[in-house]
Amino acid sequence: MIPAWALVEAVLTAEECAQVIEAGRANLKCASTGNGDDKKRRGSINWFANGEQPEIDRLMQKCVTAFGDGVRAFLGLHLASVEPIQFTHYGPGDFYGWHYDAHACPDRPPRHFSATVELSDPKTFKGGGLEFHSIENPRPEKKQGRMIIFPSLLLHRALEVRDGHRSSLVLWGHA
Repeated sequence: MIPAWALVEAVLTAEECAQVIEAGRANLKCASTGNGDDKKRRGSINWFANGEQPEIDRLMQKCVTAFGDGVRAFLGLHLASVEPIQFTHYGPGDFYGWHYDAHACPDRPPRHFSATVELSDPKTFKGGGLEFHSIENPRPEKKQGRMIIFPSLLLHRALEVRDGHRSSLVLWGHA
């Protein structure tokens, strides 16, 4: 039986996570679902596109490589491409409700795989984290620098942060 999600340990060190958080928090914008529904999502985001922030390009490449290696180990498939990486920041009261990452946009290929990298030390915030719907073991343990890979059609959410701040990276890949 294939598990619903897979882990890639130690993608980034604590120092690298701090560097990404600093770069990501520099230009935060209010996150949205695209339809103005602030009851579904509250938080802030930034984007990391290759070449736009050279000081962290190497770290983003580490994440893309780990994503590709993880998809290959998890499902035996290869990533054809990865979208620009999203930096997410959640403060107290912030969350992202149940959603799928897969989409059917005529101008983009469908997302097949998703991944998140926990950047914050879980000891620095309460609540938060990733939760999957209707599966065994729905809440992967939060661990700084770890990547969680899952199919983009798997229903999931980012739990509300009750105290502190949580930052993560989100990656989407195409087969």
